[in-house]
Amino acid sequence: MIEAVYIPSENINDCWNLVDQHISNALERSGNHYNSSDIQDKCSKGEMQLWIGWDNTKPKDDAHYATCVTEIIVRPNSKTFSIFIMTGRNMKDWVHNLDKLAEFARSKNCTHFEAVARPGWERVLKRFNFKKTQNETKSYLSGSTFVITGTLEEFTRQEVTRLIEELGGTVTTSISKNTNYLIYGSSPGSKYEKALSLQVKMLNEAKFKSLINKYKKSN
Repeated sequence: MIEAVYIPSENINDCWNLVDQHISNALERSGNHYNSSDIQDKCSKGEMQLWIGWDNTKPKDDAHYATCVTEIIVRPNSKTFSIFIMTGRNMKDWVHNLDKLAEFARSKNCTHFEAVARPGWERVLKRFNFKKTQNETKSYLSGSTFVITGTLEEFTRQEVTRLIEELGGTVTTSISKNTNYLIYGSSPGSKYEKALSLQVKMLNEAKFKSLINKYKKSN
């Protein structure tokens, strides 16, 4: 039987080659908001969780059936266990592991369990009492990539990341030509200089707050 195996953060890099293609393909289907290396970094830091669907009765080169990435999102009125990626082969043989993920969520005192899924998952998720919802706020920062650097005073990095991602934006760890905004605090370091050279839009905390408030005023 295929079982969900949780990979501790300290073991992420050792097994990433096993899941890299699954994750890269899933990210491509969902719009390339992240690179596989971004997810690897978040899992290594414990900001996301990596699970693999594994069948111990199969040879090692045929035992990996599925890959799942989850995230615990703390909001003002809830603590949500979110399935960010769930992909693999022979879905009907491993989808029962949603119950195991739910147990993990309860052990972390999560109040909600959600999945961001393509339309094909709707019928499957209904069997596990998921309800279809739509969140129109996702489009406000859709397609925008942010990097955070320096010491912030008004927000924590986790709070900034949550605000951006709830509005459809993406947070990465390195500056590139694809970066749209750099949010910076005091002592920003080399990322600030690189962002200047690439003409990335610069936001201090006040300007970032203004960007978020602009959305709130329009809704």
